Amino acid sequence: RFEGHCSPLQSVLQERELPYTLAANMLAVPVPGDEKLPAYYCHEQHVEWERRCPAATVTEHYRGPFATSALRDDGSWLVNDLDGSIFYLYPIQLKPFHSCFKMKSREWNKWDPTHEICFPLVNVVGYPKCGTSAVYNLLASHPKVVQAHKNKEYCYRKGNLFRYFKNFEPATVNTLRQKLMVNGCINYRAHLMVDRVLRRPNSLNLFVVRDMADFEWARYNFWCSPLIDADCEHFSRWTVVGTHHRSPEDFHRKILEKAGGDFMPHYASVRDYYTRTVAATDLRLTVLSAEMLKHDIGRVWEIVQRAAHEQTGVELRRHPDLKTLQTMVVNSNNNKGVDVATSEAAADGEPVGDGLYEISGYRPMLDETRALIHSWWDECEHIANISGWDGYDCKKRTADI
Repeated sequence: RFEGHCSPLQSVLQERELPYTLAANMLAVPVPGDEKLPAYYCHEQHVEWERRCPAATVTEHYRGPFATSALRDDGSWLVNDLDGSIFYLYPIQLKPFHSCFKMKSREWNKWDPTHEICFPLVNVVGYPKCGTSAVYNLLASHPKVVQAHKNKEYCYRKGNLFRYFKNFEPATVNTLRQKLMVNGCINYRAHLMVDRVLRRPNSLNLFVVRDMADFEWARYNFWCSPLIDADCEHFSRWTVVGTHHRSPEDFHRKILEKAGGDFMPHYASVRDYYTRTVAATDLRLTVLSAEMLKHDIGRVWEIVQRAAHEQTGVELRRHPDLKTLQTMVVNSNNNKGVDVATSEAAADGEPVGDGLYEISGYRPMLDETRALIHSWWDECEHIANISGWDGYDCKKRTADI
């Protein structure tokens, strides 16, 4: 039997994630950044070792933040929170099809009042600039669906997990019992960690993908990086028109010069970008194409309907307003679904057409840049198969990688 242990390197600090290393000859990996939550990172390695060693029994020993206890006699379990407090989860029936829980937190030997929450039945996950918000807006506009949180993308980010769960209470208790709760999260590891803590709640998980060249071009236009910008404090800052320089030629040149580290695309980062995510989890993901959403929204809805029935038992009626939604542009900023003809989009730095951004003068990516990125995208055919979208350009081209 192979046993892998995840060992903490330092004490937990409030609102700071805990770096973990893997002992017992497990994979050599860098200390995770803010997108790698230690509880899920340990489980991610568990899944990887099960894949590598199919004939072995792989067990996971994790006792850090968000570790869960064994099931107790009444069906409840305990969760270690980030600040050292403990809370318990007890499954209850509140909304049809949803996984719902009573929650109570204990801190300094004192139990807080009980809260009742339901976990969203539908969760839209993926990466920024891939169309997750467009899919979320499609679902949230259905008359049978309600937002699980006031924010359209409500991910666990920092602090106590108990407080994160507690914020689902208003939608749980203040909406009609028959309404289906939907949530979006662009930090897929955070979502999958939460899913583990809740012991695989009944839910439909939609993972959104996008043409890799368009994805990289959007990232370059929307974000700055200290690796290529002198006036950018960290990786997640938005670009500012008049402050940061962006152009199709600059994008192509920086790729060829291998500037910007992982902020700019290169073969190792592009070749299996999405499948690395899918392979790293044992959670069932329904893969949707952002391009299909733009060109065949009815087919996207049919995929969601079928997956919802198969995975959660829900019969989701056809969306009554698909034709109107089809006219909306799928983009990846705060105002998802901006109409192509809406001039206000340009003033806010929104694309006014597919792949056109104010900061780069509304000019498209160079054809040679698109061809280069596509030549690196080894997973293209696989993504086309699992998403059902045959519009991706998966013809391999000769390129210097």
